[in-house]
Order: sequence, then C-alpha cells, then structure tokens
Amino acid sequence: MKYKLLSIALVIATTPAHAAVIVSLSPVTADYAGGANTGTSIGGTTQADGLTFNITFTPTAADLTGLVTLMEIGGQTNGTALYLFDGTPVFLSKTGGGSEYTIPDTTFDGSGIAVQHSGGSLTAGVQTTVAAIYNNALGDLTLAVGSTPVTSTISISNPQSNWNGNNSLSVGTMSGNVGDRSGTFGDTAAAFGTDVKSLAGTVDGDAYYWNSSAATVIPEPSTAILACLGGMLGLLRRRRG
Repeated sequence: MKYKLLSIALVIATTPAHAAVIVSLSPVTADYAGGANTGTSIGGTTQADGLTFNITFTPTAADLTGLVTLMEIGGQTNGTALYLFDGTPVFLSKTGGGSEYTIPDTTFDGSGIAVQHSGGSLTAGVQTTVAAIYNNALGDLTLAVGSTPVTSTISISNPQSNWNGNNSLSVGTMSGNVGDRSGTFGDTAAAFGTDVKSLAGTVDGDAYYWNSSAATVIPEPSTAILACLGGMLGLLRRRRG
C-alpha cells in the first residue's frame, strides 16, 4: 500500500498545473484547442448545439481594469464572448447587432445578454480557469471560475439564434473587428464605456471551445485526484488506529 500511495503522489507532482479543464467534455473532442490567436475558422458550428468555453490564464494588473478579451466566437453583428470586465468574468452574446448593454441583462432581445460571474474580480498573478456553458435551446448559462469551481447559474429569457456569427474564434487577442467584437459595438468606447483590449497576461496551455452545451462543471483532474488521495489516506489512518 505504501508503494501505491507513493506512485499516486508522484503522478500528481508531475502533472502540469496549466491547461486545466473544469467542464465534463474531453479536450480530444474540442472544436478548438490552442493558445492565443486573432481568429481561426471553426467549421460545422450550429446554433442549436450551444457552446462551451474553457480557458486557463494568468492575468496581470492591467487585465483587472477595462474590458479584456478571453475568448469569442463571431464578429461584428452576431457573436458570443467571454471577457473580463474590471477583473470579473463576464459572458456576452448578441445577434442582429444589438445595442448598449446594462449588466446584468439576462433577456436575449435586441440588446443581447451580458452576465457577470458572482465571484468578483480575479487576482493579478494568480493562474485561474474560467469556463462558460451556454445552452441556446433551453436558455441555460453556467459560468465557473477556479480549479475548485465557483459556479453561477443563470436563466436566459428569449434566447436567440446565430450567436456564432461567422464562426471565427479568437483567444486572448483582438480579432480583426477591432472595437466591434461580439457583445461590443462599432464605437470602441460604447461597450461599458471603455475600449476592448487584448489579454496582457498569458494563456497557460490550451484554451478550448466545443460546439456543445452537453456539459457540467467539474474540478480539474489534479484537484479531483488530490481529493481522492486525501480520502484514501484518511481511511488508512482509521484502519491503523
């Protein structure tokens, strides 16, 4: 038993701390898995399937002010995005152009939706994972933050189609539609009164996008393994006692 526990501990120690996945979808099945980019085409995306974002990154102090890009799919008129707004993860989606937002906006009408995570601002220099699961058919939205995720669940009224726009996915950087990304508008100062900007910190490992909402929030694998190991050690102590 001692040797088995040692083997488990060594596996945990050598598991990379980055590229955590906190949703119940396999990275192997992701429609996109990669680092920062300014737009890559995602084929076969359909509105009915909804979407799941998952990104691990380390923000800087500069990322905790203003509107900062994490992930987006879509373009000027129709699109969906995960941003930081003054350091707090925010999910935006619009179709048919949209208009000015007020947070929280959970009715997907002409202005689209804008919903913040309930956990508040992130901490500069601390690696974190942010995920979003959006079911367009049911109007269900889940936002999760952290390796032991803090989850916000939101009901969206009147969900709309064509949230994916031109199927161009950007990660961490401004797309070609500068100032007019999904959830924002032609005037760069119109969205939340500030310009949209790229992530100044690092995307740690891969960011993931799935054209699927068939997911739930789970702890990253290393966290789950540690919890399991802790339980095993507890049982072992009780047996020895």
